Amino acid sequence: TEAVHTIAESPLFEAGPGARGDRGQVEQLQLQLLVPGADVCSLVRVLLDHDDLSVLRLLQRVRAALPKGGVLLIAEALAGAKGAETVGDAYFSFYLLAMGKGRARRASELHRMLQTAGFRKSRELPTRFPIQTGLIVAEV
Repeated sequence: TEAVHTIAESPLFEAGPGARGDRGQVEQLQLQLLVPGADVCSLVRVLLDHDDLSVLRLLQRVRAALPKGGVLLIAEALAGAKGAETVGDAYFSFYLLAMGKGRARRASELHRMLQTAGFRKSRELPTRFPIQTGLIVAEV
């Protein structure tokens, strides 16, 4: 049997520090880039820049775009990361304070949000540098 895979290409969009316009327009543009039917979606350092309600809405949109069996990969700085609890939490607290928005979340918070958004299950995978990046896989 031959496996069929959906590979979706969408443009990369990142609103840098010089971006103009209101945040709602930026978030709407990002949400429009979701491709229905793609097997996998990745969010890399996206969630920590947004408040809880915006994150939940984004996760719900990703869930709606993924088919049964689809996967969401989240690569994100996580609060309370094993082996980097003190240093990681302090670093990202100062970093996000300087940025003026966002917060690093614990993996348990993201698991609850993923469940609320309709994902069937999620799990955290170990990474080589937990102070820098945590990895969560969520399944539809």
